[in-house]
Amino acid sequence: MTLYAALRLVHVIVAVLGAGSIAAIALVSRKERPRPLAASSLPTLLAWASGSLAALLITGIWMDVEMRGVLHTALWFRASAIMLVLTGATLGIMRRQLAAGAVARVAVLTIIANALVLAIVVLMERRPT
Repeated sequence: MTLYAALRLVHVIVAVLGAGSIAAIALVSRKERPRPLAASSLPTLLAWASGSLAALLITGIWMDVEMRGVLHTALWFRASAIMLVLTGATLGIMRRQLAAGAVARVAVLTIIANALVLAIVVLMERRPT
């Protein structure tokens, strides 16, 4: 297995397991549960999702370096990187809203974060030129 293939494997695993936690945040924040239960699991999910986004950024850049910079010239790659940063910013806003006790706003922000992740997945799979 080449280093690129190993990096891509790690990238995909982190994307599935880590970015999938953003969907879990949506489910937990929308569930009609007592606030302490929802609030106690949300910070953990947000931390997991944030760490996963960082790992995705690192492995994505590393794959580009391994490919000698071929990927960063592609528009889909640049757009995906920008959306990844926007997703991270959305998670940061979610963390602040959660600290303020605004669980309902977190539910709305998860829609934005999930839409960004969906757009990234479409770009990564379609790779439009």
